[in-house]
Amino acid sequence: MLCFFPLGYYLYQELKNRVRTWEKVILVLFFVTPVMTILGASSRGAQLALAIQCILMFYRKLFRMKVIIGIAATAFLVITFLPEEQKVRFTEMGEDKTSQQRLLYWENGIEMIKNHPALGIGYFNFIPYYERYFHEDMLYPEAELPHNIFIQIGTDAGLLGLSIYILLLLRFFQKPSYHHKIDDPVYRAASKGIALGMLGFVVAGQFVTVGYYPYMWIGLALFVALQNAYKPKPNNEAF
Repeated sequence: MLCFFPLGYYLYQELKNRVRTWEKVILVLFFVTPVMTILGASSRGAQLALAIQCILMFYRKLFRMKVIIGIAATAFLVITFLPEEQKVRFTEMGEDKTSQQRLLYWENGIEMIKNHPALGIGYFNFIPYYERYFHEDMLYPEAELPHNIFIQIGTDAGLLGLSIYILLLLRFFQKPSYHHKIDDPVYRAASKGIALGMLGFVVAGQFVTVGYYPYMWIGLALFVALQNAYKPKPNNEAF
């Protein structure tokens, strides 16, 4: 949902005056429903990533009176209707049992990478390895995955796999040389939306185990398709 929200919002902003009313409603749903899903899913990492996305998307408008009123109204509604259990999760963040266990996963996951730097401990072997060698750091009867995409990839595939994973992300965020020469507004909207969506994925990925989920790979595929669609053609290429 973090990947869909900014893309849907920017495309709505660009296309809202070009489409019919019912199409505009669909475009609105494209960015409203992801936000509703994120808030309803009770994932603190996803909600933190959503907050960072909103700051980056609207920081130039934050001090306008209408925006301040809108933020205040939204905050009031969230506080009013957010389940009490979710409020407790935020107030206890970092101190509750779940947070303490995740900190142990991260600490011991880094140790796993240090002990097996080249190729890691093997694909999805974090749980059995943790239960065997770090049993004293289990606060629950069974271990879980590390709740961090970089520790997940690093333990599964070592520094070799982690380096490739990070390079893919770095290449994604590195804008091509011709990026600023493209004046097409749809390109601009889609480019910003995909980039902020990927940023949301990375931020949320520091708290959940989604390294192999399809969203990153879909984002990369959209990025490549968008660049190829607008890549300047050589002068001698036939049209």
